[in-house]
Amino acid sequence: MRESVDKLDPAEVQQILSAIKSRYVDQQSLSNQELSEATLEGLLARLGPGVSLEAPSAVTVPAPDRPFRSEILLARFGYVRLGGINPQVVSRLDAALKDFRTHNLNGVVLDLRTVPPGDNYAQAANIVARFVPNNTEAFRLVQAKTQEEHAFTTTGEPLFTGPLAVLIDHEVAGAGEALAVALKKYARALLIGERTGGRAVLYDRTPVAQNLVLKIAVAEIKVPGMPDIFPSGVAPDLDVKLPAAQQDAILAATDNASSLPFITEDERPRTNEAALVAGKNPDLDAYEEQQANKGKPAKLKDTPLQRALDFLTTIAFYRSG
Repeated sequence: MRESVDKLDPAEVQQILSAIKSRYVDQQSLSNQELSEATLEGLLARLGPGVSLEAPSAVTVPAPDRPFRSEILLARFGYVRLGGINPQVVSRLDAALKDFRTHNLNGVVLDLRTVPPGDNYAQAANIVARFVPNNTEAFRLVQAKTQEEHAFTTTGEPLFTGPLAVLIDHEVAGAGEALAVALKKYARALLIGERTGGRAVLYDRTPVAQNLVLKIAVAEIKVPGMPDIFPSGVAPDLDVKLPAAQQDAILAATDNASSLPFITEDERPRTNEAALVAGKNPDLDAYEEQQANKGKPAKLKDTPLQRALDFLTTIAFYRSG
């Protein structure tokens, strides 16, 4: 439908509207109120994340942060799940990165998939500062009407400058998107996962009815030299889709536990001399178990995280050559 409408010039649009108003069979549905409501519905649909009507609770009560967590996976990779973007997270990130520096790691994975939508761009820039040189312009906030710009510049020396992978998905929005793009540009991070929500903006919120608040994007984040984030979102460098229900289950299970079970495969027993002496056949046993488990759900695996570790492993291999 939109493709057809976009092909029309202004005169053709008016011609079609006049024809509908004069000839449509149900004239009652074309009252001024109906037309105004239809116009508003069309604008809300077309402007996407730029404008929305929401209940006051959805606007005033921010989504809760998830737990911050860090660990070393497979003795070679640092893993950090931010869970939020705030001063406490920045402090815990500092501690984690300093700990990683005491190990001979092949790289770090920064997981943004549990970061709730938000516009704390100052703290996002502080996180960028942990990975890029001092005095780097991470991104800028550009006002729509005046084109005034506010630059967010990093301060301090980085704590980690090695290979970096960043996990993103469709729910990453706002400050998380700005963080991901800045790390891609300045820290050469590989973005893995799904296209983000496209809401790296600053919203103006206005009560418009007893139970509604109008949210309008009045400024947007721009990373110099990079494609716009709003409204289409950030495209991953490596597109890895994991069904939402599976990803939610994995992330919930690892909010306070290691991700290791979700990245490693079960080792299949093999027939060897000891097994033959004992009169056993591990290959046959494994086959029979596989047949018995046919139709049962496979064990959940965090494929975006697995691909991130594959990437870091490849980088380490080429660097060692």
